[in-house]
Amino acid sequence: MSLPDVVSREEWLAARVKLLDEEKALTRHHDQVNAERRRLPMVHVDKEYIFEGPEGKVTLAQLFAGKRQLIVQHVMFGPDWDAPVPELLEGHPSDDADALRRPAQPGDDVRPRVPGAL
Repeated sequence: MSLPDVVSREEWLAARVKLLDEEKALTRHHDQVNAERRRLPMVHVDKEYIFEGPEGKVTLAQLFAGKRQLIVQHVMFGPDWDAPVPELLEGHPSDDADALRRPAQPGDDVRPRVPGAL
């Protein structure tokens, strides 16, 4: 990889201001897309989803436990791994749940301990 050109401070500043304008436009576009995502319509969940956790089987509604929002983190890792990448385990400011596509097994706990979470 080659290094960038060495230029005068004025040339660098002009290039930096141009890049800053592009960064701001990108941020505005990202904010617009996020706002559009938040305005997407909702869909009624009428299927009875059953999850199995440390306390036994629970429904999707029971996972909410009276809260307005439930964060489900889908973490994928290889069968020979003991745990996922540590950055994936950084705590959320809310209860969360891990979803597996198979029954839970010893060693499947991939999240930090959150009191009251599944």
